Amino acid sequence: MMIFVIGGRVVPAFIRNALRRMDVSEKSLPQTHSLANKLALILTALLTLALFFPLADWAIGGLSLCAALANLWRFSGWKGRSVLDQPILWSLHLGYAMLIISYAVYGIALLTHLPLENAAVHLLAIGAIGCMTLAVMSRASLGHTGRALAVRPIVAIAYILLSVAALVRALLPDFHPDLYDLWIYLSAAFWLMAFAVFAKVYFPILTHPRIQKK
Repeated sequence: MMIFVIGGRVVPAFIRNALRRMDVSEKSLPQTHSLANKLALILTALLTLALFFPLADWAIGGLSLCAALANLWRFSGWKGRSVLDQPILWSLHLGYAMLIISYAVYGIALLTHLPLENAAVHLLAIGAIGCMTLAVMSRASLGHTGRALAVRPIVAIAYILLSVAALVRALLPDFHPDLYDLWIYLSAAFWLMAFAVFAKVYFPILTHPRIQKK
């Protein structure tokens, strides 16, 4: 729910600011339909509350799928394709997309009784929470220290490593359970590498004085 609220505010705002600096027309800026916003808010809130009560699988599963669709509608207006050349921005889209996918997988798991609940949890925890955390930290660290809002290529690789960690942990153990330990260690390795890259790149940024703009 925090990703929904905070991500829903910062992702389109950051994209809008970046595109304005590129002198893009107002029509090309991220737009979110007010109905999509309201519907996504209601369904996401209902799903969050429903998880605290012993409701039937079909009820929670249906809510989860509806929340995924409503968030996808909301997400579709954020002009993600216009910033594919800017990792600092597409990383935010990646984190929010993982949230949508986790809702969809969870809904499918409950409605079909396929063993996908664990996959949904890992897509949410490693994918949505991990990717959004890394994306916001890397962007905010630059902005608040007076640096240019552009990440080094290795940080873009870190974003990808984290999303791969989520996919490996969520999907491969069920497809190849005989290699379960391998998938766990591989996912953990990707996760550690992603945050190790962030620590290496951003430690000097966060421990040196802010750059004063002239």
